[in-house]
Amino acid sequence: LVASSSNDAQPSWSPDGRYLAFFVQADNFDMKIAVTPVDKSRAPFIVAHKVSLPAHGGPQWASTTQLMYIGEEDLSASRNSMYQVDITTGQRSSVPLTLAVAN
Repeated sequence: LVASSSNDAQPSWSPDGRYLAFFVQADNFDMKIAVTPVDKSRAPFIVAHKVSLPAHGGPQWASTTQLMYIGEEDLSASRNSMYQVDITTGQRSSVPLTLAVAN
């Protein structure tokens, strides 16, 4: 499903099994989340940049089309925030940490 020269790690299946999300680190220090449809209807695509890589586990699915991650708004940010991104639209929103802990 994935063939690239980057360092791809920690894959995670969507709840419905239609997508595989994974962390991608290219030559620079920008950790990303990429998603690929299992049916190969589309090439892998990036849905998030400046992501913090957790010690274990892949990207966390909130639903069949929503991923949650911790990352920085920009590389100069002094602290991380929790985000949710819709893989179908690319729409990203900030999520209160208490909501993420409750799930």
